[in-house]
Amino acid sequence: RSSSFVMKQLLKESFEQNPQALQILLSTGNATLTHEQDNSKWGKEFPKLLMEVREELRKKQDSYKVKND
Repeated sequence: RSSSFVMKQLLKESFEQNPQALQILLSTGNATLTHEQDNSKWGKEFPKLLMEVREELRKKQDSYKVKND
């Protein structure tokens, strides 16, 4: 498995275990996230993964809302 796949799984689990951080991430809406201070591979990859995780967790949360309403 690629390091990006592993990082994405870790990010996802981290946000699922920290509802406050998840709400902050979700509050960014559809904004493009950046990490310009970091010129390494992760400087470009990390924001992309965060946006993917944000979208997946938003969909997951929306499905919970539908079930609970």
